[in-house]
Amino acid sequence: MQRERGAPSGRIGHWVLRHPLFAVALVVTIGFVAKQLEPLLLGAVLLIVLVVSHRLRLLRWGLISLLLTILALAIGEWRQAGDDADRTALSTSAGGWAEGVAQADAVGSVDFWQAPVRLHGRGPKVWWQGCGEMPVEGSRVRGTGSYGLAQEPRNPGEFNRREWMKQQGLVAIFRQDFHLQAEVETSTISRAMSGARAGMRQAITRGLDENSTAAKVIRAVVLGEKPRQDEGLLEDFRHSGSMHVFSVSGLHVGMVAVLVWTIAACSGVSRRWLALPVIVLVFGYAWLTGANAPAVRAAWMAAVFLGAFCFRRRPDLANALGAVLLVLLLWDVRYLLQPSVQLSYGVVTTIAFGLPWTTRWFSRLAAAPMLVPVAEVKGMGLWWWRLRQWMSSTLAVSCAASIGAAPLTLWHFGLVTPISVIAALLMLPLVFGVMALAMVSVLLSPIGELNGGINRLNGWLAGGCAKVAEVMAEVPGGHLHAGHEVGPVLWVCDLSHGDAAALWVPEKHAAGILIDCGGRNSFAYPLQASLNRLGLAPDSVILTHPDGGHVGGGHPVWRKFPIRQVVLPVERARSPAYRNWLEQAPKDGVRLLQAKQLRGLPLSEQTRIEWLHLPDSQSQDLAADHRVLVMRLHWRGLKILWLSDAGSAIEQAMLDSGRNLQADVIVAGCHDSDLSLGDDFVAAVQPRVIVMDDTDQDDTDHPESLGPGSRQIQHWRDAGITVIRQSEEGAVSLRPENNAWVIRSFLSDNVRRIK
Repeated sequence: MQRERGAPSGRIGHWVLRHPLFAVALVVTIGFVAKQLEPLLLGAVLLIVLVVSHRLRLLRWGLISLLLTILALAIGEWRQAGDDADRTALSTSAGGWAEGVAQADAVGSVDFWQAPVRLHGRGPKVWWQGCGEMPVEGSRVRGTGSYGLAQEPRNPGEFNRREWMKQQGLVAIFRQDFHLQAEVETSTISRAMSGARAGMRQAITRGLDENSTAAKVIRAVVLGEKPRQDEGLLEDFRHSGSMHVFSVSGLHVGMVAVLVWTIAACSGVSRRWLALPVIVLVFGYAWLTGANAPAVRAAWMAAVFLGAFCFRRRPDLANALGAVLLVLLLWDVRYLLQPSVQLSYGVVTTIAFGLPWTTRWFSRLAAAPMLVPVAEVKGMGLWWWRLRQWMSSTLAVSCAASIGAAPLTLWHFGLVTPISVIAALLMLPLVFGVMALAMVSVLLSPIGELNGGINRLNGWLAGGCAKVAEVMAEVPGGHLHAGHEVGPVLWVCDLSHGDAAALWVPEKHAAGILIDCGGRNSFAYPLQASLNRLGLAPDSVILTHPDGGHVGGGHPVWRKFPIRQVVLPVERARSPAYRNWLEQAPKDGVRLLQAKQLRGLPLSEQTRIEWLHLPDSQSQDLAADHRVLVMRLHWRGLKILWLSDAGSAIEQAMLDSGRNLQADVIVAGCHDSDLSLGDDFVAAVQPRVIVMDDTDQDDTDHPESLGPGSRQIQHWRDAGITVIRQSEEGAVSLRPENNAWVIRSFLSDNVRRIK
């Protein structure tokens, strides 16, 4: 960067001269953040940059920074306007015939797959949901269907798919008509590229059980393929602060570069010419692993950094980072909204500028042996010294990376992992070994026996990675959650397709009780994600009836949470997931309690549960919604009637019993073939609040005529009953606050109070 007259003033001026590209990228980033917070703040930032650059005698640099900031923001606004127009046009269109090019390999199966597709080659990008032959990157896809927008989160902690689509530049979802398979046309080049990726995937795990932990870890480390069906493994790596090894990013690209550089350096070729093949192979690795955004960013950063050798310049990590970041921001500044981008560049920035400090923190560990000349250190002494040097440098890098990642992981995921510094010391050598052996395995893949032997050795290292993550995740204080839900509270979740679940934490330090667990899919997402984000781990379950949408698929529930006991409504049922509770849960240490053998559940002096209706325990041929366990929760003077999916027949049976049915709150679902919440029943209960799960009443299997209509709901409201429709308000929380009960809705700002 050309200087003004005289040398720049101050340490800041010299810092800008040493890292001009990073400094420009930093100004653009600050300008974008300021604009997101308050447009007027952007003007103040630009004025400050102009004044400071003038005082530093770097006015030319300041003007360039301002121009590039304005240019990046203008391009971002132009792209945003285009996406908004496309989103509105597609979401309001009638749909029909669509054609486009797949931007990545589809995920899923022939029955249902998803892939990003750019319409008409250069048009808007949509998230295509189809069936039939699965397209690969570069395939042309054709089909008929309709457009729509992703649903917003309806529960706390739920993944925001709509926001994620915006960050990825996806303007809408294209839902293909599933009675017609998509037409997929794949060129020879695209098929060959997909075959190469599939061949690499097969080569690195040949000889291992496809579903073994070792195979999952190898695929995750080398290819970034997360084992989504093994949430326990993911949790271990997440809580140990090692989740980044499951995403092909700067760590992996850097390891590949080091491996290739080390091997190629043995040839004696100068660094100027050695950098070129390393750059090519780094990009090749990024492409073979799916060319995901973090890998491509890391490959470009490596190319810029190593390219300095080609031009006989001293490489500078900060400038390499700044160059790649600046190009990214000028292409689309909105990338800064993606958590992965923030983590990638935030961590590298911290390493680039924080490493000198963290290195000093661990410098004593790498100190040379005392009282012995360095030249005379040999044998075990030399080996021990080098080991200490490696430990010192690894701790310094991991500590700097952890400091850079901590505020971002706290902000985005509510998680801080101080144990990651120690975990990295143990994990990185294993990961490096997994990467190295995987590369060797690919090279020797034509030799089947040798390839399998290397993979079995690699499986041992991968198992070591999993074990380290498991041990580190269990260290007390090793990981900390922020934004945890604190009891007492009752969360009534909002699930789709007739599934239902709720979590009741009756006391402040109680573990919590799951009342139903959703279906197999809705338990994994969004219920499990919500409870993880809220920091809640229930230890008991009450199942209201043997419906597949209420029992959580069975074993996934107690494998994810420390479930000690479950209250079952019936002894026999046809549902495979319910039978899983009956047969497998006791083998895994879960205590089975039959509701008919209990008078209720006394939880504390102020809290208990009583049964108001016990279903037929043996008649497994009856539909599940005719076998509902109805209960009343007594909670600090408040009475909550848990009706679940009971219909008019069960309501009439309770009326005929002559029992006092009075309750302050009714929580009701929707019977699949019967009416519910009849006038006589509601009059007997005399509720002040009704929480209705009516999100599935528009489905063909749950027509609206079965649930209370708008006229009936208005009648209740005219009678002074507060009616909360979850189709409009999402998940609902109920908690005691200041001698009153407060009900909050997740999708709205509505707050109701019961005294």
